[in-house]
Amino acid sequence: MQAILSTHQAPKKAIDTTLIRAKLSPPQPAADQIIRQRLVDALDRQAPAGRLIILSAPPGYGKTTLAAQWLSTRDVPGAWLTIDDLDNDLGSFVGYLVAAMKTAYPHAGRHTGSLMNAPQAVPPSALADALIEDLASLPGALVLVLDDYYRVTDSEVEAFMARLVQFLPTNIQIMLTTRSDPAMPLTRLRGLGQIAEFRAGDLQFSNDETRRLLSNLTGEPVDDQAATLLGRRMEGWAIGLRFAALARRENESLLSLAQRFAREGQGVTSDYLLEEVLAKQPPDVQDFLLRTAILERLSERLCTAVTGQAAGRGMLDRLWRANLLITPLDDQRTWFRYHSLFRELLLRWLYESYSTETVGALHRRTAVWLGQEGLIGEALSHAVAANDKALAVRLVDENITDALNREQWWRIARWLDLLPEHFRDHPALLVAQGWVLNFQLRIRALAGVTSEAGRRLDEAGSELMEVERDLLRVQIEIMNAVGAYWSGDAARSARLAEGILSRLRPDMVYVRSMYHLYYTGALGSTGQGERARRYVQGRLAEQTEQLPTMTARLLMAMNLLQLQNGEIPSFRDTMRLLERVGTQGRLPASIGWSQFGLGMAAYQWNDLDTALSYWQAAVQTPFEINSRAAYESFIGLALTLDGQGKHSLADDSVEHLRDFLLETNFLEALPLVEALTTRLALARGRSVPVVRLEPPAPAEARLDLRRSFLLSALLTDVRVLLHDPSDENLTAAREFLAICRQAAEQLHEWRHLIEIGALESLCFDAMGDQRHAQDALVSSLKLAEPGRIVRPFIDCGLALLPLLHLIHERGTAPAHARLTLDAFATATATQGDDIRATNEDTLMALRSVLTNREIDVLNLLGQRLSNQEIADRLYVEPETIKKHLQNVYRKLGVNNRRGAIALAHRVGLLT
Repeated sequence: MQAILSTHQAPKKAIDTTLIRAKLSPPQPAADQIIRQRLVDALDRQAPAGRLIILSAPPGYGKTTLAAQWLSTRDVPGAWLTIDDLDNDLGSFVGYLVAAMKTAYPHAGRHTGSLMNAPQAVPPSALADALIEDLASLPGALVLVLDDYYRVTDSEVEAFMARLVQFLPTNIQIMLTTRSDPAMPLTRLRGLGQIAEFRAGDLQFSNDETRRLLSNLTGEPVDDQAATLLGRRMEGWAIGLRFAALARRENESLLSLAQRFAREGQGVTSDYLLEEVLAKQPPDVQDFLLRTAILERLSERLCTAVTGQAAGRGMLDRLWRANLLITPLDDQRTWFRYHSLFRELLLRWLYESYSTETVGALHRRTAVWLGQEGLIGEALSHAVAANDKALAVRLVDENITDALNREQWWRIARWLDLLPEHFRDHPALLVAQGWVLNFQLRIRALAGVTSEAGRRLDEAGSELMEVERDLLRVQIEIMNAVGAYWSGDAARSARLAEGILSRLRPDMVYVRSMYHLYYTGALGSTGQGERARRYVQGRLAEQTEQLPTMTARLLMAMNLLQLQNGEIPSFRDTMRLLERVGTQGRLPASIGWSQFGLGMAAYQWNDLDTALSYWQAAVQTPFEINSRAAYESFIGLALTLDGQGKHSLADDSVEHLRDFLLETNFLEALPLVEALTTRLALARGRSVPVVRLEPPAPAEARLDLRRSFLLSALLTDVRVLLHDPSDENLTAAREFLAICRQAAEQLHEWRHLIEIGALESLCFDAMGDQRHAQDALVSSLKLAEPGRIVRPFIDCGLALLPLLHLIHERGTAPAHARLTLDAFATATATQGDDIRATNEDTLMALRSVLTNREIDVLNLLGQRLSNQEIADRLYVEPETIKKHLQNVYRKLGVNNRRGAIALAHRVGLLT
């Protein structure tokens, strides 16, 4: 059979943005359209700024036309989005929403837009909060129309919109045209007076409107009797009036037409009307209408590709001039769409009139054309409609390398979400899913997917050529090496990665970069650090890729080596380079890693203010960066705040961490929340739960040391055991430490050995073994000295101070002991000051860090005012308000205005 996977990357064609823009334009007014001024005026009266407006009626009542008319009369910028079935995906929906905003304000939606590149799925609440923030930051008002909102059925999109309308800034109006009530808190909005609703009864055509419309449609005067009779028969149904005019027989008067439909009684249904209309059309027009009914939007080129005939512009213009329920979507009449009810009826006839094979061929041609235009999501939906699994696989395969090279994992995730389960079991699509999980560092899930991919690959047989099979196999091997590395099996990781680079295509920049990263890490973890270092340096020296993806991963590889060896100064310098590369290349994952890494370097040196600034920057946008970098930064933030005595804010960080892991379904990291909570409780001298006494298995210890750069659950258990130093607990602590030391030595994690040595010192001291306590501490200090690492000793608490003083006074300590003692003194003084500042209560603490102007801004924020409105109240520029808000968020430890308002209410800051 024909190869499913491409072995060479096809040149990428720019996406046809004219098709995208067609969704963002209200339909052009038809020549026969009438202005419904009474309804436009009613909308103006009942829908002031800050309201949700709902036009809800069955199909054909003129909702879209009215919305477009009203929008054109507004004296504020407007934005339009026509929703289709593909928008039942949170990422796609929000992406188009931001694109619509940009038609009115080109720089709008920056925060929300950046979340679309997030390395993990962003929950609806976070996206809604980001959009609320962006809307409030607009320099003026905005009217946003969401046409055909009834198509939204996805629960995540519904949750997103429900949150958005609840906290809609007062400078925004949102209008929905729909056939049924949306899944929103309508009762609450009605009670607050924040909604205006227009139903079918409101939208029915009056006698005068019926007469004027029929006159425009027929081009002749219409007497009141005919208008009244036809209007009553159609019950003010706009599309029914249009169908009736189109179904008018030759030489039939309007009065005769009205009397004929009146005699039909209940038989005048939409199906009957469509049959009447189609019966008047020539066979070529009927065939064109049915074959193109599968298209949401139509153009000359697309219609020619789908029908296989050179119908194109001539036919579309012909239909438009005949008023055959087709509407242009741009001034140039490049793109059109059928009236939604007309299209639905045509689709029903299509499936009744043509074979399944014929309809499938139409969808297949559409998918191929859209794929060539770069619209992969739309193409995949038609491939699914054609039940063409091979085509769907090819569409993903031809585009996955480009998406990976640009770190646009979310595009791949959306493509896969569009496919049914029986499509996604193909080995190529399982490998694609594996790369998504790799981006997110979901190691447990990654192992399951790669295992299934390997099994499916073995079963594929002759369906795949050998070159295709090998290309998939090598990617599976790289992903298995990733899983083995993070699971602590460095030897297996090295074996899997050895010698497979030559089997990858040169254009697979991201995949090759992952090979370099984990091959280097595996070498370093198996005692081949110098070989690994030379390898990375050599790859960096020959780096000529224009895309920064490779450079970023090579710098990360060097970071891993430096961190393993505790080389914090070099680690910091490399992280600064990574930050620069990530910023220049617009790589959010790389930026997130650099923020975490720079915070960690500062924390190891006990520079808590600097660590705080970097980690706060990372958690301000937790969904935009790698999940691992985000949750590590939350851990670091909690430890830093607690070290500064800001216990309440540290506890808030723990809760933010828990929420983040639950919202992103990163459940494998949840044990770290419990460990962090225990660490903070121990640091404050509080009682903690009893831990197990049986020692961990070696594999468990290796996995534990890989789970976090900052926090070990097993070493936290050791701290608990030392907190209650009974003989039984001390014996267990020694066993835990012995196994953890063995794991750290096997992985060549010298940084972990610093913390292990400090805890061993405390354990021996509690057992009364002073000699071994001092030896362990001296050994740990020697490991820490090259990197000037002091924080692991401070985090052991004041119990370590007597031992430090003892070895220093006896002259047996390395020079690093003096630096560590000085750091202890600084930390103790700083913590004491902050505890005194926060012991009153959280309210006084926050009041002490917020300026009066920032408190003013916070109070106005609580009134749901936009940035512009707050600026007007305070007589400053909106950019000044934006800076104030950034300071407020940073000081309160929150990410957005909703978080700031909630915290301020909780502690009584809002007046």
